[in-house]
Amino acid sequence: MLLEARFLTMMFDEGRDPAFYVGNQAKRAHVFSVLGVYYPQR
Repeated sequence: MLLEARFLTMMFDEGRDPAFYVGNQAKRAHVFSVLGVYYPQR
């Protein structure tokens, strides 16, 4: 529950501007995986 609370309260707060780092594999170029989250203040 701690991870869910962190995502909803800290990372996706109205004062933040979240962005995801995504990547894919050569075999499946149409499928992306989330590698990280960046959430700077606005």
